[in-house]
Amino acid sequence: DFAFIDKALTWTYKHQGSASTPNSDWYEAERHVLEDLTLPAFDQTYQRFTPAERIRYRGMIQKKLGAISSLQAEALDKEGRRSEARTLHLRALRQSPTRKGAWLRLGKHLTRL
Repeated sequence: DFAFIDKALTWTYKHQGSASTPNSDWYEAERHVLEDLTLPAFDQTYQRFTPAERIRYRGMIQKKLGAISSLQAEALDKEGRRSEARTLHLRALRQSPTRKGAWLRLGKHLTRL
């Protein structure tokens, strides 16, 4: 069964600085944990996994880093820090070239020029 309702049933309010509206500092902290703490010791920490699994999981982390870079770039755009945002948009595409969201956020960034 399908029903179409032509009015808003709920509203959400995102408080500035809350976890529901992360800013560039939030994404930077997330990037730091993965890139600076997790990846350098990855093979040693996760030696119980097979080499193939480690390659797969490392790739998943790289894709996640691409998403984080893209989201951080979008946050920087909103803060008016355009040159930093452009650098992160391009970094996101290098880290995760097949992620559709990164391409869409870059497109939004470029149309704001």
